[in-house]
Amino acid sequence: MNTRVVKRLLYTVILLLCITAVSRLRVEAKAIYTGNRKVDCAVETIIRRASKKGMSREQKLKACYIYLVKHMTYSHSGGRVRIKPSKAEKKLYKKNLNALKASKKIRYSRQFRGDWQNVLTMRGTCKDMSGVMCILANHLGFNAGYKTGRYVRSNGSSVEHWWNWVNVNGKRLYCDVQAANDGGHSMGRMNSYYLKSYGNRNWRRHHRG
Repeated sequence: MNTRVVKRLLYTVILLLCITAVSRLRVEAKAIYTGNRKVDCAVETIIRRASKKGMSREQKLKACYIYLVKHMTYSHSGGRVRIKPSKAEKKLYKKNLNALKASKKIRYSRQFRGDWQNVLTMRGTCKDMSGVMCILANHLGFNAGYKTGRYVRSNGSSVEHWWNWVNVNGKRLYCDVQAANDGGHSMGRMNSYYLKSYGNRNWRRHHRG
C-alpha cells in the first residue's frame, strides 16, 4: 500500500478517535452540587425558570447569566429569601437528583459555600454575583471560578472588582454579571460581558488582572 495512503488513513483514524473522546467528555460532564438540599433545589429552580426545554448546556448557561443580570440586586447586606421553589419544583428536583445519582453523573463541592445564601436572596456585591454564577455553572456541569482585578470605567477610573472564568469546550472564557447588571439590562451590554477571551478588545479595555 502507498505510504501516503497509509498516512492519510492513520490521520483519519486518529481524528475520529479525538472527536469521539471530545464528544464523550461533553456528554459525560458531571453536575457539581453543593450538597445543601435547600440551595441545590433553589439553583435547579433558577435554571428551570431561566431556560427553556430543549436547550443545550451552553444555551442554559447563557440563560442563567441573563437571569442573574436581570434579577440579582447589588447590595452589601443580605435580605429576605427570594427563590422559593414550589411543591412541583421540589418534586422535580428530587426526581432529577435521583436520576443523576443513579447514572453517577453528579459530584459535590463546597468550594462556594460562602455564596449559598446569595443564591436564595438574589442579593450581593460583584463577588457574590460571581459566586452565584459559579454555582449555576457547576450545576450545569461546567467548571467555573472567581477572577479578581480592577474594573476600568469609561472615564479611566477603576475599582476593585470580581468576575468569572468558565471552562467551555476546553477554553477558559470570562463573564461579568455585575458589569452587565449595571447597564440597564440591554442585550448588547449583556452580550459584551459574556464568555469573552482576554483577546477581546472591549473586555481588555475594562478588565485588568
